[in-house]
Amino acid sequence: MKKNRIVIMFLNAALCVCIAVWVAGCGSDNTSSSDMGGSMLDPQLIGTWKIVAATISGVTTTCPGTDAASGFSCGANETMSLKSDGSYDEILISTPDKQGFWFAVNSRLMMDDTIADDNPAVYTYKLNGTTLTAKTLSGVISVVYERQGEPSTLSQQDILQSYPELGRSLLVAPNLIGTWKYASIKYKDTTITCPGDSGIPGISCGANEVVNFSDNNTFTETISNTSHSAGNWYALHGRLFMDDTEFDDSDPSGWMYNIAGNVLTMKMWGGTYTATLQRVVN
Repeated sequence: MKKNRIVIMFLNAALCVCIAVWVAGCGSDNTSSSDMGGSMLDPQLIGTWKIVAATISGVTTTCPGTDAASGFSCGANETMSLKSDGSYDEILISTPDKQGFWFAVNSRLMMDDTIADDNPAVYTYKLNGTTLTAKTLSGVISVVYERQGEPSTLSQQDILQSYPELGRSLLVAPNLIGTWKYASIKYKDTTITCPGDSGIPGISCGANEVVNFSDNNTFTETISNTSHSAGNWYALHGRLFMDDTEFDDSDPSGWMYNIAGNVLTMKMWGGTYTATLQRVVN
């Protein structure tokens, strides 16, 4: 079975992208994608977390410290607070402080800096006592945090009672539901019309490549005659998060998206990669 296009692009094209690694994650809400009741927040994540170490491409940096190869740097007291209203803020030393939104389902933490980044991120997360680990890009980036203070005692019901807009069912965007056919792909200054091949690994498309978004937060995607993927999708605040569950090396992806008429535009990595799709009307 072939890898999906995004995995191919990262692994074979050695993309230089701006990735936010200041992120925390932990635990699992143990809720399947078919159960869309409850809150879109995992209560175990609520609270303040301090970064203690990060591993990038096999090189581990203990905080405070700097990895000269990747340019990653962390201070002694850099923290992120994940709040019960679905917002977060970070106190950083090497980069400007950040603020944005977050949600967490199916052991995936999805978030974006709403100030300037326009670069949504998705992480797998795991909790071991007070230590939490977040990974992205097929594990190339791994960040370890320690909990600061006591864990939250809020339940799913508590969160929904205070913030009904955080209902998990609201992660379905009605205007995305349906089938979309790839029309063009752009990477940096290279644009191809489908069907076409740029010669860059992952930057090609066939004549009948489609993605279908269902109303139960699942998707299926066909990117060639022999490659197929499927998984879960979630949409919030103009961001689309997709998690391919068919591949062992599945890597969740985050997009900015916009729909104008029957045209869907999806942008990744701050606009470095753009896919344009046309709605299939039956």
